[in-house]
Amino acid sequence: MKLLTMGEALIVLDPQEIGSLTSVDTFKRRIGGAEVNVAVGLARLGCEVRWFGRLGRDPFGQYIYRFLRGEGVDVGQVQFAPDAPTGLYVKERLQADKIYGYYYRAFSAASKLKAEMLPCDLLEGIDYLHLTGITPALSQSCEKAVLALAEAAKERGITVSFDPNLRLKLWDLPKAREVLSRLAGLADIVLPGLDEGKLLWGEEIGWREEWSPQEAGEHLGRYLLALGAGTAVVKLGAAGAVLVEKERIFFQPAFKVRPVDTVGAGDGFAAGFLGGLLKNKSLDEAVELGQAVAAHVVSCPGDLDGLPTAEELAVFLGESQEVER
Repeated sequence: MKLLTMGEALIVLDPQEIGSLTSVDTFKRRIGGAEVNVAVGLARLGCEVRWFGRLGRDPFGQYIYRFLRGEGVDVGQVQFAPDAPTGLYVKERLQADKIYGYYYRAFSAASKLKAEMLPCDLLEGIDYLHLTGITPALSQSCEKAVLALAEAAKERGITVSFDPNLRLKLWDLPKAREVLSRLAGLADIVLPGLDEGKLLWGEEIGWREEWSPQEAGEHLGRYLLALGAGTAVVKLGAAGAVLVEKERIFFQPAFKVRPVDTVGAGDGFAAGFLGGLLKNKSLDEAVELGQAVAAHVVSCPGDLDGLPTAEELAVFLGESQEVER
């Protein structure tokens, strides 16, 4: 089975010092973007995955393209824009455990995507489509393109997975709520985080502060099923994750690790969960894999560095032994 994901790939400048960007001098170049993280995560787990997006016809765009191709991601339909740059994301570490971000993507190649730019055969041979709420936030034309792709996938019987990935630096909450609710209703699987779920749909579910994370996740999951989703998996952070279906609920606790960089944990969860489904695992097993990959990701710096191979994940889960020499 093969999965398609579509979104913006970014160059990430990750500071190598703690402090304000007004005084930091040293950065490490990395690659970011939620959909790219998921694509690389799936490729490392041995899954077939295609990433579609638009890159600038610049050195950064070439770097991202070559990196993804080297990871085994299908980039055969990627487009290069001659009139717009590759997007940029700059991190700021004011505290060791607190990361802030600044986006430079308003006029990027990805933000200029239009529905008519989607290749007519983009969905050929695809079994799963994974989308996030970041791409429709980039521009009105991106919003239309994401909705068009989701609707086309539904018409073909392709399973649609959706991670809201709320980014309030890109659009305001009322607009985000409108668009992301529509996409959640089109999806077969919705993968929200608890905090963003509270912001987006807390009023609708009558959010109560006395709820435990698991209880809140169950209420959020049921609301998403009422919107039209078939399955909801709510990420509860350090508490774990809860799977909500019409007939049942399954809770998976988080793995105990020492977090180094929590950015990309949700994308790691999506990669592990969807990788499990692509390998014909049960939903419960897929949730466990999602939690395992997320734990692996947060124990390393950078969005991509901690994404494990299938062999590394097996060692992490205790299913095989690491051979040191």
